[in-house]
Amino acid sequence: MRNYLLLLVVLFSSCSEILKEESLEQKFMKYTGYANKAELCICENQLKQAKLYYDTLFKVDIPTHAREKYNHAICKLKLKDTLTAVREFEDLYQNKYDGMYPYILKYKSKYTARKLSEEDDSLYKESQRIFEIDQKANGNKYNDYENYFNTVKANVQRIKEVVTKLNAIENSNFSINTSKLYIPILHYFQMKVFVNKVADDSTFAIKQPVIACLKNKVLEDLDFEELVRKQVFLGFFDRYTYASLFRTKENDAGNRIAYQFNNYKLVFSPDRLNDSTVALYNRNRKSFFLEDFNDYYKKVEFHDLSFNDGDLFPLFSIKREDSETRHQKESAYNNSENFRIVNSYRLMYGFRNDDDAKNCYDGYINDYFKKIELSN
Repeated sequence: MRNYLLLLVVLFSSCSEILKEESLEQKFMKYTGYANKAELCICENQLKQAKLYYDTLFKVDIPTHAREKYNHAICKLKLKDTLTAVREFEDLYQNKYDGMYPYILKYKSKYTARKLSEEDDSLYKESQRIFEIDQKANGNKYNDYENYFNTVKANVQRIKEVVTKLNAIENSNFSINTSKLYIPILHYFQMKVFVNKVADDSTFAIKQPVIACLKNKVLEDLDFEELVRKQVFLGFFDRYTYASLFRTKENDAGNRIAYQFNNYKLVFSPDRLNDSTVALYNRNRKSFFLEDFNDYYKKVEFHDLSFNDGDLFPLFSIKREDSETRHQKESAYNNSENFRIVNSYRLMYGFRNDDDAKNCYDGYINDYFKKIELSN
């Protein structure tokens, strides 16, 4: 009898495990784990192993992101499977990702004409309208900040409607990544920081009188934030872009974008950061479904940023002579500053030569992180 009861318990437990379905978040964690391993293999030029990780990743039951499609296609291209790579490039092209990944335009002559469905075309037009409303209010914000606040708040509802329509369309070719929605979404998160700052710090509005009108204002829409978060799982919003929305002191994930114009490249090495800062980055990176900071740094260190205007990944396959041409164009465009580093989304510093950049890195950056250490 005891053995019979034990057997029932085992069978019941097994059935429960079978019936228990993974959540979208759990699936995405598995997905990003394979993506990280694949990208690290790319850094080591282990392209066959990277391809195996991508093959496993594609079997996870969630939509595949453009980032993984692109990197997988690059692996295929380098492994001489050009036909498959071009098919994946065309899929990205049909979804309007040529702006994000311009390398795919190299094969444009092999693609079929791009056509958007009426539903997707309508979503892009509505996104453009929301963007224009946002920009008009933003351009006049120092004259009428209250109107800017009201516009940001109203745009949240408009974006909700677009995303709700998107989620109702089967096999949509629309993506937040390729629409004009990022800036209005970003402005919501920025405005939320200011509203909270005014509420928490009585002197902040005095120092910044233009935003004094934010006193007693409320801007927090958790349903909207969760809706945006879900779009990451569904493949409509890049996870690195999503993480960039939360770049406050408490939510900093350590993403640093470096631009290389000459020979000296600036990146934030984990060795130069104190342990508490790295631990903070890793906690936040995990919450945004990103790899840990050390893995991220390996990819930054590996990747020549001059190939793709600062995107840390995907990797561009580009000939050296093409790189030289690109470098010359960038230098001509930025003849008054040959080197730039963007060390956060708000702070930009200009350098006229590599020595200035190196001095900044060895001096100011060390002081910057000492201040962080003292404040922790």
